[in-house]
Amino acid sequence: MKRLRCILIIIILFLQIIPTAIAAKQEAILLKCQIFRVMTNISGDTTLQEDIWADEDSPKVELKKAMSFLTAAKLTLGDNNFEVNDKGWFWNGKVIDFSPSEESSLPKDQIEIISSTNIMTNSGEMATIEISSKQKIQYFEKQEDGLFKLKEFEEPTQLRIESKAEKVDEKMIRISDFKLSLRLIKDREPIEGVNLPVGRPIIQSRDYTMNFKVVPGKDYGIIFHPGDGQGVLIIRLQANYVTESSVKESK
Repeated sequence: MKRLRCILIIIILFLQIIPTAIAAKQEAILLKCQIFRVMTNISGDTTLQEDIWADEDSPKVELKKAMSFLTAAKLTLGDNNFEVNDKGWFWNGKVIDFSPSEESSLPKDQIEIISSTNIMTNSGEMATIEISSKQKIQYFEKQEDGLFKLKEFEEPTQLRIESKAEKVDEKMIRISDFKLSLRLIKDREPIEGVNLPVGRPIIQSRDYTMNFKVVPGKDYGIIFHPGDGQGVLIIRLQANYVTESSVKESK
């Protein structure tokens, strides 16, 4: 009798564990992120077709000045057209693929894809995208004889995105603690008797953090003006619940 009771208890526990494991598996989320650097003049209109902010998550004024969110856009980059709509992202009418393995045909002197990444994560887990490089920076240094010497050094630059995607329900995913971190040139050291900003660069680390909600499978854009003299960043972001097809797509 005791043995039968033990077996029944084990079966009940087993049956309780199975649905929990299945539910956890269903809450896996695929994050897709594509980052563009725009190196030419950019103008046009952007639209955010839905309210993605909860009242407590509304971004601060300084954040609004630095970046803008969009779900649709008609932009002009030099003599080219950059468009975002519910059918996708387009450069002069040609689709910009979201695949991380796709070779970009965009003109790098105007717009360049600097990262295209797919990350599989569980709901509530932190995911990180990091882009590091070394940038050669030139500056002038005043010598004792009054003449100026041109110098150059390599400064590590970094763009880092951290985020947690959390399941709200089947129609909504919350992007929590979305943190955009940058190392950029804030200013130049002054040179006595010179009004131009040609002194040694002053490097600053800057962080922007926000929370927002997205519709699963929908593309969202963030236009970001870092103010480092190196162009504008456009971030393309999508979060979706994992299916068999999305698992294949992430590989």
